[in-house]
Amino acid sequence: MAPRARQEIVRPRRQAGASVRPLNFTVRFRPVLIRTLTAFAVAPAVGAFVVFLCLLVLTHSQFEIGFLVSMLSIAYPLTLIVGVPVFLLTRSWAIISVWMYVLLGALVACFAAVPLAFGFPASLALSALAAGAVAGLAFGLIVRPKSNNRWRGP
Repeated sequence: MAPRARQEIVRPRRQAGASVRPLNFTVRFRPVLIRTLTAFAVAPAVGAFVVFLCLLVLTHSQFEIGFLVSMLSIAYPLTLIVGVPVFLLTRSWAIISVWMYVLLGALVACFAAVPLAFGFPASLALSALAAGAVAGLAFGLIVRPKSNNRWRGP
């Protein structure tokens, strides 16, 4: 048996008929990024709208659409200023529970609820906390990872 050449040891020979897959330079968004961007776009509106509907039904009074617009005008800047950094900081924690997102949503809403508690009725501050919790729930349901359980059963 003849000694092998060094090139054969370092680099294996290509088999006959083997081909190399061409490079693909198309940009594909990962599903996690799409879900995260969708969650940041949808969750504040869901939180504000659900609290608006609950207040409308529970108080039996006529709320103006301006109340919903004012909630949204607070929710989106608060999401960008506080919610995005909180998400980036907690991303490494591997949160898989939706209830942790509810808690974090209420915590982010505290930045709006505490100033509201000093100048307005307490019900407005509580509605801001509830909107944050509902937005956190919506965010968690959109962002949560899919199950790794691929077994379909009999």
